Amino acid sequence: MPKPKYEWSAEHEAIRAANHFEIEGSEEMARVFAQMVSVRANSNVLLRGETGVGKTATARLIYALAKARNILAPASQENGNGNGNGNGVTEGQHMHPSWSTFRDQTNRDNAKFVEVNMAAIPEHLVESELFGHERGSFTGSTERRYGRFEEANGGVLYLDEIGEMPVVAQPKLLTALDDPRRYQRLGSNKTNESQFVAVSSTTQNLEEMVAQKQFHKALLARIREREIRVPALNERPPVHREHLVNTLVQRFCERHKIDAFSVDAKALDFLITRKYEDNVRELNFIMKEICQSLVESKRKKITMNDVDHAIAILGIGNREALQREVAEKSPRILTLDEMIRNAIVDSIIRNHFDVPRVLKELGLHRATFYRKLQALEIDMEALKNRRK
Repeated sequence: MPKPKYEWSAEHEAIRAANHFEIEGSEEMARVFAQMVSVRANSNVLLRGETGVGKTATARLIYALAKARNILAPASQENGNGNGNGNGVTEGQHMHPSWSTFRDQTNRDNAKFVEVNMAAIPEHLVESELFGHERGSFTGSTERRYGRFEEANGGVLYLDEIGEMPVVAQPKLLTALDDPRRYQRLGSNKTNESQFVAVSSTTQNLEEMVAQKQFHKALLARIREREIRVPALNERPPVHREHLVNTLVQRFCERHKIDAFSVDAKALDFLITRKYEDNVRELNFIMKEICQSLVESKRKKITMNDVDHAIAILGIGNREALQREVAEKSPRILTLDEMIRNAIVDSIIRNHFDVPRVLKELGLHRATFYRKLQALEIDMEALKNRRK
């Protein structure tokens, strides 16, 4: 029976999610999908998984599914109430997106996905970023600013890299993530209330951080009311990896409004059996490079030569070219700063510009890393452009 057509993009994304996860022979991914579908209104979800497994994509799918199931509704900012979703969906009732009757168009249309990179917020600005501030509440606050809690009201708040959040700011988040979600803007005595699904993600061992007093035990308990582990790409069955390859090709062709490429058997077998150090992110880079190459050469079929060429450009080949360039320009003995610079550049490229992975490999704190980028004149955007 053909799937019905829907008016809203969230429903299309939810159907795509169902097709992506509910694949015969992929029980682990079907389990992840079932967990996403069962997320309740105003709940707290923790996504765990290695770097590059697709935690942000999973958070966006949670948003699309919640939107399609119509469980998202804002709290009233006037009276501080707004409990209950008011949309006819019983709490705990989980409808497959293809069965849903899509109602309450206003709530669904206004529901936002608000992403916050916790690692990128300076310690002294965390509270203002999350809860907002009033004019004059601190030096430089020349106007009222609405925080991410307010912006996410009626939608999904995604707190990426939650383990990077400064310890001193964690108690405020713990209180605000209670149900109902209540908070005050900096410089205000008025208590505001929001309703949203809070999704946090981490690559870190938060339990170990709790033991080392780097993360609050109570906050960990709150953010993982529901915990979803996103499997590494190498752990997923071949049937899922094959589907992922085909999906990435399809999305590229849809974006560029061209007919879909085909993949020959040898190339497909290699792509689905290869070990991926950087998980889905690495496969995504490879497929984008392959597809771009086909567009430029006006071909329609992906071969093993295309795969080899993409891997060489994105991996070892590019790093060796960079090292040769440095060697040609610096035949003399390198200074300490030059050696440090080369080590950082090499790590950035080897880890596909994934900063948390670079930090882990080099053993640097985030603030130190960015200071060194500035001091050593390392431009990450320029490095990305050189790879194209």
